[in-house]
Amino acid sequence: MGVNQQDSLVTVSTAKEVARLLLELGCVRFSPQAPFRYASGLFGPIYCDNRQIMSHVKTRNLVINHLEQLAKMVEEKFPYDLVAGLATAGIPHAAWCADRLQYPMIYIRSSAKDHGAKKLIEGTFQAGQKVVLVEDLVNQASSVQKALDALRDQELSAVATICIVSYDMPKARQWSEQFQVPIFGLTNFYHLKDEALAMGKIDRAGHQLLEEWHAGPEQWSGRHAPKV
Repeated sequence: MGVNQQDSLVTVSTAKEVARLLLELGCVRFSPQAPFRYASGLFGPIYCDNRQIMSHVKTRNLVINHLEQLAKMVEEKFPYDLVAGLATAGIPHAAWCADRLQYPMIYIRSSAKDHGAKKLIEGTFQAGQKVVLVEDLVNQASSVQKALDALRDQELSAVATICIVSYDMPKARQWSEQFQVPIFGLTNFYHLKDEALAMGKIDRAGHQLLEEWHAGPEQWSGRHAPKV
């Protein structure tokens, strides 16, 4: 099993617990025969919808407990002034986390409003402040990259990203290292696929297929994309 060194703040037991919670709740689904289409346009055999966590109080509390602890550990390494949620799925988790931490919060839109003040970042902030980004899922890190651009335009800087799930994709790792914005996930792709196998959600063939996708998502998408 591969390990993302950026997840080193999270214990293996926590990563397995969160992976199992998401699988039991149905937040993570697998469909190798009918791949899902992602926001990037690529196709893949795994889909993660952490919005469901909002509706399940017990799971929500467990996840936010872990996010709060992760945010505190990140702060010890990379002090920050604001908690920033990424629209839309990252916003509720950022709000709960900011409330627990008693930190001010902002949120970053995926695109600026076309009316009113036409803001891209909502909330009160000052130039020079440091931000921890909160996202539900980091796949190729495209949403995080857009958020970083928006922050820079307002003279803000991101010190790190925390998320519920990181797929730990090569492209996301490269971006993270290039811009020195580490990504810390409560759980990651490796734990999800291994727990799914242990729980009988996938078989050995499905486990292998997931590894092939993770090793080359663009190539996998080209081979498995639905024929038009």
